[in-house]
Amino acid sequence: MTNIFFHVKFKEFVEFAVKNSVGLIYDDSYGAGIIVKEMMKLFKDGDVYYIIFTDMNDIRTKKFFENLSKVDEKIGEVLKNVKAIKIGRSKEVFNNNLFAYIEMVEDIEGVFHDLASIVKKLDEKALIVYDGMFLFYRICGEKVFFENLEKFISSIGNFRGVTLIPIMSEVDESIAYLFDLVLSVKKSEKLYSMGRREYEVEILHSIFPQLPPLLAFKIIQDEIVEV
Repeated sequence: MTNIFFHVKFKEFVEFAVKNSVGLIYDDSYGAGIIVKEMMKLFKDGDVYYIIFTDMNDIRTKKFFENLSKVDEKIGEVLKNVKAIKIGRSKEVFNNNLFAYIEMVEDIEGVFHDLASIVKKLDEKALIVYDGMFLFYRICGEKVFFENLEKFISSIGNFRGVTLIPIMSEVDESIAYLFDLVLSVKKSEKLYSMGRREYEVEILHSIFPQLPPLLAFKIIQDEIVEV
């Protein structure tokens, strides 16, 4: 019989993310960034692949981690272990550790095809993070985006890792059938309680009996708090 647990430990959640597909919907990029940062800390050298879409998103990500390093001294060492896969017009990446580069072109089908060729060869024990993929939704429209995303998922066979998704009401209903697990990261009503940031991380959809819809974690400032 499968053991059912209703208290989610962060490390156990990360183990699910390595083997399965997780959609992380967020209303504030800071909260999503903290989750990714804490996930990356759990992996050794070379076991994290960070797939970043567009040059602007790369610049923003670099600023986020640079500022975060002022309150978390370990982040610099963490980023050295991350292999970046860049989709853009420049080969510069936020952590200066470029693993693979795909030129950003209007042919979204070609971009996803090239990305699939790279992803299929990645270590199955590694964590994969997709940051900015849903920007293509704004660029090419709903129909073209989802058609090519479905082709990408089918072609790689085992779609896994964490995909960061900014809240967009028109696509939220489509997320559930794309991912094994869907979480939301939302600002808490106590966001600035006692002068600190606070977020709630909730499981919205899940195919796993061990991970039912519930409040999974909280983020307080730059740390994950199990509830």
